[in-house]
Parts: sequence; C-alpha cells; structure tokens
Amino acid sequence: MFKKNQYIFLGASLLSVAIMSVFFFYRYNRKYDLIKPKRGSITEAIYGLGKVKSYSKYDVKLGIMSTVQEVYVREGDVVKKGDPLIRFTENLKFSSPINGTVTFIGVGESEGVAPQVVLLSVQDLNDKYIEVSLEQQAALRVRAGQMADVIFESLRSVKLEGKVKALFPKMMNSLPIFK
Repeated sequence: MFKKNQYIFLGASLLSVAIMSVFFFYRYNRKYDLIKPKRGSITEAIYGLGKVKSYSKYDVKLGIMSTVQEVYVREGDVVKKGDPLIRFTENLKFSSPINGTVTFIGVGESEGVAPQVVLLSVQDLNDKYIEVSLEQQAALRVRAGQMADVIFESLRSVKLEGKVKALFPKMMNSLPIFK
C-alpha cells in the first residue's frame, strides 16, 4: 500500500503533467489571425553598364592620308548647321551638318591623320537616349515597351523615368534602349 507521501508525490506529478499539457496545447495550437496581402506593383532592380548617346551624331573621317590645316572649334563648343569645323591641306573643309555640341576632337593643327579614324564629333545633346549592356539573365527579364526608372551610380538622387524602346543583341550582350 502507498504511504501518504507517495500519494502526495503522485498527485503533484499528475497535476504538473496536466499543467504542462495545457501550456503546450495553448502555446502551439493557438489560432492566428488571417492577414490579407497588400497588392501593388513589383519593382525589380537590374544593373548594367550604359552610355548616354545622341540620335544625331556627325563624325569627321577621311578616306586618305592628310594633314590638319586648321581646327575652327574646341570640345564643348555649341555649333549650328553650316558652321566650319576643320580644314585639311587638300583644301578639304568640313562644316557641321547638324546643330549640336562638339564632343570630341582627336587631332590638332599640323598633325597628320590616317584614313577612317574619327577626328572630330558633333552630337545633338538635346535628343538623346541611354544604351545599356546587360548580362544574359537580366536581359531576359526586359521587354520593349516596359517602363523603367534609370538611376546613375554617380547621381543616385536623380531618377529618370523612361520606356524600353528596343532590345537587341550587340557583341553578345543585350542592349535595351531607353528614351
């Protein structure tokens, strides 16, 4: 027969098992409120290397060896259609066919020039676009007509809004064009 202490110990043990069972039941079986998700647009960040380019660009190149006689402009000059740009010893004189900005001069006066080398560039900087090189996985997620926010690494506070105008392969990279 059990002694009185054994009954007390058995009762206390049963009571503690009951309390622990209730505790675990409420802790792991409580009901949760259902939360409805918010609906909104999904934004995905894609990183690439890009260049700002102009739709209107004029490059001066020669088809023969020559020498620069006179350069009429400097890099950064704004020129109008018809303004003189550069003259060579054969009395070849080039004038700007567009309104724009001189963005590159690769020669100086009295320098010899080789054929098919860009010597001077004029671009219309008022009508430009961004050409971006993307790695393959990123390029697969971009579609023509898609809206895009463009942020430049050096100008993080400036966000440009645009639209993907075209997507085409170029030297094994895909290049979305933003306008």
